[in-house]
Amino acid sequence: MRLLPLVRPGRQARLEAGFESIRRLRDARTPEVVCLVAAIVPSLFGMASLEALPGISSWRAADGGGPSLAVQWLNVVSMPLFRFVGALWLWRFCLWVHLLWRLSRIGLVLRPAHPDGAGGIAFLGVVQARFAILAFAGGLLICGEAANQVLYLGETVPGLRFLLLGYVVGVTAMLLAPLALLAPTMLRARRKAMRRYDLLGHRMARRFDRRWTKLPALAGGDSLLDDDDASGMADYAGGPYQAVKSMSSMPLSRGNLLTIVLMAAVPLVPLVFLAMPLAELFARIFSTLF
Repeated sequence: MRLLPLVRPGRQARLEAGFESIRRLRDARTPEVVCLVAAIVPSLFGMASLEALPGISSWRAADGGGPSLAVQWLNVVSMPLFRFVGALWLWRFCLWVHLLWRLSRIGLVLRPAHPDGAGGIAFLGVVQARFAILAFAGGLLICGEAANQVLYLGETVPGLRFLLLGYVVGVTAMLLAPLALLAPTMLRARRKAMRRYDLLGHRMARRFDRRWTKLPALAGGDSLLDDDDASGMADYAGGPYQAVKSMSSMPLSRGNLLTIVLMAAVPLVPLVFLAMPLAELFARIFSTLF
């Protein structure tokens, strides 16, 4: 396991036990049954959101006034399936948050000079970004409801901009919040490492000063450019010291953040075509570019 080298030997067994516990919960049948029941029950009692909008004819209603076959399929198959898959992903997200909580309490031994910029645990941000599918699913619901408001209830897309922007920002913050559990550990590791590396840098600078700044001249063929002290200081300042100094406070990269934001925003793109006809949109793009 990639996390075992980051844990003291005396605590590795505890970490493995935590992993095994989460695996059992992930593979258990009971949570899946609960999710299935939670997905089906709302359809048994009907959903207000499945009713046609007042005074507006819709594919939801059949000629006789009852629900159409399409809405029955939506109510019996599509929506329960959507809720079931979404509930399973939420359950796995909860297990992931529980794992991060365990990691925050087990005492990770981070390497602040690690080139990944997160003390060696940047891969946790990659895993976190996989839950962006939840943001995508929520975006589909928001887009559908917003489209109804625009098409049938007189709303405008600009009038809904705060709702749409709030969703993208809110769901992104919600999905990234669990990584903040590791922030105290990472900040503490960075602070301790900075003290050590500052001291080491001071010693290197003092040695460099003693050798070069107090000499009357560079005699005997000595060359500052060829000196090991000079190149060592340059490598140190631009390598491990800079890595420690720029270590992030959470195992999160710009790519991870961008993935979640895009997954939340992409389902909302069809609303752009409600605000502006496709032909007009392309005409404006063409006039801007050319």
